[in-house]
Amino acid sequence: MKNSFQICILTMAVVTIVSVLAGFAFSKLKIWGAKIWMSMILFTIMVPAQALMVPLYNTLSDLNLLGTVWGMVLIYVTFQTPFCVLMMKSSFDMVPNALREAALMDGAGSLAIFWNIYCPLAIPGAITVIVYAAYNTWNDYTIGLTFGGSSMKTFNVGLVDMLSADTTVNWGTLTSGAIVGMLPILILFLLLQKHFVKGMMSGAVK
Repeated sequence: MKNSFQICILTMAVVTIVSVLAGFAFSKLKIWGAKIWMSMILFTIMVPAQALMVPLYNTLSDLNLLGTVWGMVLIYVTFQTPFCVLMMKSSFDMVPNALREAALMDGAGSLAIFWNIYCPLAIPGAITVIVYAAYNTWNDYTIGLTFGGSSMKTFNVGLVDMLSADTTVNWGTLTSGAIVGMLPILILFLLLQKHFVKGMMSGAVK
């Protein structure tokens, strides 16, 4: 549980920060080759995670990051950031450009416009990214089993190991473990449900 919480919180923080900054840049700033970059992001979403397991394992092994918190966070961020960038871009696209033009006329700088105008309006999108990152990180089993090893077991890996220790399945342990594993994400979703639904709807209606 401790490992899962630690990895999940760090992944949410990194994915959210990167996605908000990249989404704002793609939506509101003039970037050279923006369409090419967006095409590359879409391409990475279409690549199945299983196809990258071996090269990523070798890379983490060379960097001595196997079985470490930051190694796990790096893998989760790699797989989740592309889709989250697209979500944040859609969220920032909903904010009228007239607000930025009015702020520029009032003498506000780019950083002030981003922090004081766009960030508050993009909170629903950021909440959606947080819930998405938390859900996919907490419920993952394959990545935790492959890259965590024995020194950085996540909750799901530990639960399966505990169940497979005996020849018979202990259904009481399985059921109680599943409920405990479900509670953190359920509580997070209930707390952020209003913003999450609003963020998922952003970009759906013009």
